[in-house]
Amino acid sequence: MEKTYQVRRLNAVKHGILSKEAVLPHESKEEFDDLLAQYEADFVPANVTESTLVEELASIVWRKKRLLKAENAKINNGLSNALNLSQRLLNSSVPLSLHIADEKIEAREFLRLSAEELEERSKALEAEEQKRQQAEEILSQGGRNCTKRASECLGDFLLNLWYTDEYAQHDRYGLSVFLSGKAKSAIEQTLAVIHHVSEIKEQALGNAINQVNFDSFARYEAHLDRKYERTLAMLIKLKSLSGNTPTAP
Repeated sequence: MEKTYQVRRLNAVKHGILSKEAVLPHESKEEFDDLLAQYEADFVPANVTESTLVEELASIVWRKKRLLKAENAKINNGLSNALNLSQRLLNSSVPLSLHIADEKIEAREFLRLSAEELEERSKALEAEEQKRQQAEEILSQGGRNCTKRASECLGDFLLNLWYTDEYAQHDRYGLSVFLSGKAKSAIEQTLAVIHHVSEIKEQALGNAINQVNFDSFARYEAHLDRKYERTLAMLIKLKSLSGNTPTAP
């Protein structure tokens, strides 16, 4: 059976009438030849007319595959656009639970993480929150070098946030304002995003799908389906009239 398939595949390459037109420059000629060989193995064309009809069937299926790829490309483009508007995406995904004001929180960063990685990130932020509360307690008690001792409690996430804030004051008062404001907000908002990743994914996909004109895809797909049915009916009728109906191996 494998040997027969290989022979038919070589014949498909040698005698293909439509394959040069069906396969675009960036597509795989080998994949189309494999598809055509499968159709020839199924229908065993006995003459040029039957071969043309068989190749037409393979060509229609090939174009349907291309249509699906085009549809996926449109959706992926829509996803990219949705992710580029990260803040709008985050706040529209769970409007009653999320209100993300921090523009530094990127949806793309969290959507690509696995469930295990999200859990690790969540635990790390919960640890940062404990450190933030500890630093606030140190500042409230005061004493010698309280600012230094409080800042030493913080993890990398909050330290980077503090030192990269161009408006932050790096003294006791500035650290206190940072801890009760931006630091607390950043942790809360980032955790909220992590806990709603599923909803954000659904919203991103919904936004992407809304940008796709599926009517045009559906019309072309229906056209290909009708063409496939007509071609198949012609082939079956021709083989029946000529007595060339393939027998089971």
